[in-house]
Amino acid sequence: MAFRDKELRVPEPITLAGRRIKRYHIDQPERRLEAEVQRAAYDFLPRLLPPAGEDGTPAGSWVVLHRGADTGAYLLAWIRHVLAPDRPDLDGWVADTRAEGPVGS
Repeated sequence: MAFRDKELRVPEPITLAGRRIKRYHIDQPERRLEAEVQRAAYDFLPRLLPPAGEDGTPAGSWVVLHRGADTGAYLLAWIRHVLAPDRPDLDGWVADTRAEGPVGS
């Protein structure tokens, strides 16, 4: 299968199920993620999240809505802001996003 360019968009963070969630949408320029697909994904998301704050880890998460055939791993600054410092900086992590635009070109 040939590679197809993707487009990265970074919607505003949301709070859901007691967690601050960074959002990344990756889709194809000629076929965006439809509003009903986004709505269904965010309606289902709380079922996938662990309970917030029970183990002392900051209640932050990220979600990637992705349309395409390739795969990816998205750690996206979690270690630098949450695990490495003496005190976790959840606000810093939420503010640190990837640049929007073409992906993989």
